Amino acid sequence: MAVYYFPFSDISNYNGLMMIKYLTFFALMGWGLTSLAQIKMNNFRIVDAETKLPIPYVSISLSRANVAMNTEQDGLLSIPGDLATFRDTVFIAAQNYLIIKAPIRSLNGLDTIRLRKSAYRPPLITPSNTGTDTVLNKFNWRDVCFFAGVHTENARFSYLQMAQEFDVPVQGATLKQISICRLAHMGLVRMSADGDVIIMNQEKYVQLELTKFRLRFYDVDPRTGGPGRDIYTKVVEVSNKDDRNLKINLKEYSIIIPGKKFFVAVEWLRTFDNAGYAEYRSEQNLIYKPTLGMLPYATGKLKIWGLTYGHKWQPYTYYSPDWTDLAISATVKW
Repeated sequence: MAVYYFPFSDISNYNGLMMIKYLTFFALMGWGLTSLAQIKMNNFRIVDAETKLPIPYVSISLSRANVAMNTEQDGLLSIPGDLATFRDTVFIAAQNYLIIKAPIRSLNGLDTIRLRKSAYRPPLITPSNTGTDTVLNKFNWRDVCFFAGVHTENARFSYLQMAQEFDVPVQGATLKQISICRLAHMGLVRMSADGDVIIMNQEKYVQLELTKFRLRFYDVDPRTGGPGRDIYTKVVEVSNKDDRNLKINLKEYSIIIPGKKFFVAVEWLRTFDNAGYAEYRSEQNLIYKPTLGMLPYATGKLKIWGLTYGHKWQPYTYYSPDWTDLAISATVKW
């Protein structure tokens, strides 16, 4: 991996991120900056339909505009423009809630969006009791030098979640630990077409950056072979600022894998604290942490899936066939 350094001023203040986030939204929607003063702001609060309490970190994406964001903890959302004239589909999603998929113009005139709880609950599975611990997709984090999650010179990164596929010998295995290798250094970065990481502000490179994300756990979809239903419904949220190789102890959650195949996914939280900058076609664009490592070898089968802004799982083929797995390992007891 080649790493290049360029000086760059510190632009990571809160107000700057908030403005850049909205300017990025405007740009992706096709509006010029000269029209900002005339743009109407549509403000919503996303709440639980029963409790009326705000839902934190709700995912909102527009499939045609290819843009996504999350609410903050207060459940507030702002969308610019005259929604009645928009021709796009909005997806509003949160774990354990039914997804709203609707024409974005249907939100015109609303001030509250109510999400209803999903009735689905994973079936109860008897855990295997052989007592054998196995590490799946084992890797050495020092070998990882390529990453997914950053816009490259010839493609944008447009996924809500990325999932790694795992195979286990028996049904009923218990998931004990997840290890994730990430790009952990602060700074403006860009990724070249061949995967080289280019660090744009050398003075910040020695610091590690805080990241917050959620882990999701899925059964296999028999129709597509990709991620299907959740096998665990409680929210597992990870926050870390100290490590490049994250070790996440899951013993307290008692996650039982129903079949012989499952997926572990990282769900991005597109919030201000998680925001960073990446150069994409000579422009500065927002990216969101974490940036996930790729294992630098091929196994013969692609085991990475991405959830698009249109909420469809599809194989992540950008690095294929050279690299087929994320730098995510799982320790299971079976």
